[in-house]
Amino acid sequence: PFVLKLKDKEYFDYVISKLKGMGFLGALLLILANIIQVILAIIPGEIVEIASGIMYGPWLGLLICEIGITIGCFIVCYLVKKFGRGFANLFVNIDEVLEKRDLLKNEKRTEIFIASLLLFPGLPKDFIAFVIPFTKVSIEKFLIINAIARIPSILTSTFFGGSLFTDHLKLAIIIYSVEALLAVLGFIFNKKITERLENKEYKLDK
Repeated sequence: PFVLKLKDKEYFDYVISKLKGMGFLGALLLILANIIQVILAIIPGEIVEIASGIMYGPWLGLLICEIGITIGCFIVCYLVKKFGRGFANLFVNIDEVLEKRDLLKNEKRTEIFIASLLLFPGLPKDFIAFVIPFTKVSIEKFLIINAIARIPSILTSTFFGGSLFTDHLKLAIIIYSVEALLAVLGFIFNKKITERLENKEYKLDK
């Protein structure tokens, strides 16, 4: 009912003005919301991202989401490292994920696979933080990959949020399409990309 009510222009403007009036406190609440949705792994992040776009525009909304998601991922990785598989299983079926051992044994392939998942719009992403401690990918490297690869997906949502009262919708669709294409290419050519990278490293070592 609340969402449907937003179709009323006057009510929509009233809600936006209230949200924007929260200022810095609103940004802190959105960062906290991002942290919580990463830790719980079952709350769709797009909702928070769209809200960030509505309140602070696409670019500041992106920054707010990146801060919250990075903190959330770090907390998840730390807790999984500390409490192990039993803790991870409370939120995701870690045993099922770890069946893909051939992929997870190769650090480069794992990194490319993770980046592709993060790029692909609409796919659940927050469970990845629960898996990282069981792979050869370092937490530091994962946080960097996560922050970079999520940018198109978050921007799509924040631009969409901003487009509810501006004209950014077309740009959001373009970003969405490009990130989907990159993700598909990453999935298809995962092995070839890894082999190319490994060959380059081998030549440099020689």
